[in-house]
Amino acid sequence: MTTDAAPAAASLGDRIYVFVKGLDTRIYVNSAVAGQAFGRWKLVEGNGTTDCAPGAASLDDRVYVFAKGIGDSRIYVNSARSGQPFDGWGRGWSEVQW
Repeated sequence: MTTDAAPAAASLGDRIYVFVKGLDTRIYVNSAVAGQAFGRWKLVEGNGTTDCAPGAASLDDRVYVFAKGIGDSRIYVNSARSGQPFDGWGRGWSEVQW
């Protein structure tokens, strides 16, 4: 993977997730179980794009990735349960499914 912005990382259970902004402005994720090799980079579902570094966090049983939208500069969030696909991009906490 090649990027021009800092990566973001978050852990959930025994897995670490790394998020990057690709040179195509889309957001990618890779993950690994503790002590094992990382797999392949995957596009975060929802086709979100950004022109800066993403942020990441975990809470309870979900991992979250945050990004600034290119067209409107709003903050968007996408989340997934461990081992599941990401839900899709929403604007801010009001659209996050708790």
